Amino acid sequence: MAALSDIKYIVFGVQFNHSFKLLDYWGEIADDILYRSEYFGCEFFSNISTQYTTERSLNNPNTGNFLNLSSNNLVFKYNLPSNKTFDSEYDYFCVRVNKYLVEKILSKYNLVIRRIGIVFACVLDKDEMLKFARRYFKDDMQGITDFRFAQKEATSAGQLWHGTQDYINKIFTVGMIDDVEKLKGVTYDFQLYYEPLMPDIRKPCPVFLKKGFEYFKKDILG
Repeated sequence: MAALSDIKYIVFGVQFNHSFKLLDYWGEIADDILYRSEYFGCEFFSNISTQYTTERSLNNPNTGNFLNLSSNNLVFKYNLPSNKTFDSEYDYFCVRVNKYLVEKILSKYNLVIRRIGIVFACVLDKDEMLKFARRYFKDDMQGITDFRFAQKEATSAGQLWHGTQDYINKIFTVGMIDDVEKLKGVTYDFQLYYEPLMPDIRKPCPVFLKKGFEYFKKDILG
C-alpha cells in the first residue's frame, strides 16, 4: 500500500462567500506574500499572474507550487521535495496555512467560510492501485484502475448540536494525479462543510488539518 514517502503533493483549499472586493486587494496580498512574509517569499513563488480575469495566482514552474485566489476560492498547492521527510514538510505546510493564509487573508478580509479541504496525492504503481481497489470494491469489479467515489459522514458537532449540520465529505480518486509528469496513483480529498457558515476558522483550522491527516492515514495508508 501507499506510504508517506509516496505522497507527491498536498493541496489546501477554501470556499467562501463571494467577496466582490477581495481581488481589488490582490496587489497588496501578492506584495506581502512575495516580499514581507516569512512563510513564503519570491523564491517560493517566482511568478505572478498577468492575466487578470476572475482569478489571481502566484506560482513556481520549477517546483509546481501555486496559490490561486478568486472572489470565492483560495487554493494552495505544495509539491513535496524529494529530499525532505513528509512529517517535517507537512508540519510547515500547516504553519503556512494557519499562520499566513488563514490569518493574513481569510481572517483579515473577513471571509465567511463555506468549506475547507485538504488533498493528499500519492504515487502508486498498477499493482498498488489494484490492491487499493480491493479494499473498496466487490470481487466482480476488480481490475479497475481509474475510478472515483465519495463517502459522507456527519461531524460530532453536526450530531450533537441543534442547528448545526456540519458534515465531512471524503473523495477518493484513483488514476492520473499529475498530467505534466504523467503520474498515476490516488488522491484523497478530505472536506469539511460548514452549516451554518463559519465566520472565523483560526481556531478550527489546525484541528481540521490534524484530523484530515489522521483520516488519510486510516483510509489510504491503513
